[in-house]
Amino acid sequence: FPVTIRRPYREVLDEKSAYWFRPDDPRDLVRGVQEALEDPRAHERARVARSLVQGYTWEARAREILSRL
Repeated sequence: FPVTIRRPYREVLDEKSAYWFRPDDPRDLVRGVQEALEDPRAHERARVARSLVQGYTWEARAREILSRL
C-alpha cells in the first residue's frame, strides 16, 4: 500500500512517493487515503517510497556511520 504521511517528512519522501496530509487534520488524512486508493499509479508510488526509505533503516544508518570512523 502506498504511503500516506504527514508533511514534516519531506527530507526522505516527495510527491512522487507519498500522499501527504496535514498533521492533526483527520479530514485531510481521509483525503490522502482516498487519493491513494483512487490512484491507478499507487503501486508505482509505493515501489518508489520503499526504495527511497531503504537508506534510512537502522542498519543502513549504522553502516554509514561505521564507514566514516
